[in-house]
Amino acid sequence: GHAAAPCRSIVARRSRGGVAMTGGWQYALAGGVCAAVSHGIACPVDVVKTRQQTVPSYSGIQLHEGLARVVREEGASALLTGLKPTLLGYGIEGALKFGAYERVKAPLAALLVRLGAGGSALWLRPPLARLPA
Repeated sequence: GHAAAPCRSIVARRSRGGVAMTGGWQYALAGGVCAAVSHGIACPVDVVKTRQQTVPSYSGIQLHEGLARVVREEGASALLTGLKPTLLGYGIEGALKFGAYERVKAPLAALLVRLGAGGSALWLRPPLARLPA
């Protein structure tokens, strides 16, 4: 009906743009990869932060000093301590979060419109979909 029209137009606009991501698995994959990569990149920072919290001699030193010290004392590979569980955990978290969000976004927006939320439900639409056609 009328309430679902904004959601259908979003899907139509996406498919005309050349990238048709209609399956939840595609959003789950994209969310999982992005979450894993973004948190994996921060792994060296987490290593130094953990040392600052648990090793008294690391307390009060700057990030760049901590990075250099870990490399000097333990080798560069020590900066990747915890990388595997970080990639796995955040990959799963991102896949579930973004996959589920994309699955419930359109039905939730339609429900909110039916319940009288009107235009305020449009915040669920992606930013580029809010632009005039």
